[in-house]
Amino acid sequence: VHRVPEGVEMHQAALTEPLSCLAHGWDVINPVNVGTKVLIIGSGIIGLLWACLLHLHGLRRSVTVSEPQPRRREAVEKL
Repeated sequence: VHRVPEGVEMHQAALTEPLSCLAHGWDVINPVNVGTKVLIIGSGIIGLLWACLLHLHGLRRSVTVSEPQPRRREAVEKL
């Protein structure tokens, strides 16, 4: 349990743990070259954050997201 600092909204604080998972994962797989094939399994919050991070690093066409739920699949396709 951690105290949320003054000025940080609860919805921002809620992303702390998912973003820390992303930062650790990025340290493990970096460097990732453009054209490297990447599979993201699931498009929950962490999957969506991965898709965004990889997109920002130029991996746009080589990322595949596997998601069985139609609503989540539609959300990730909009990225």
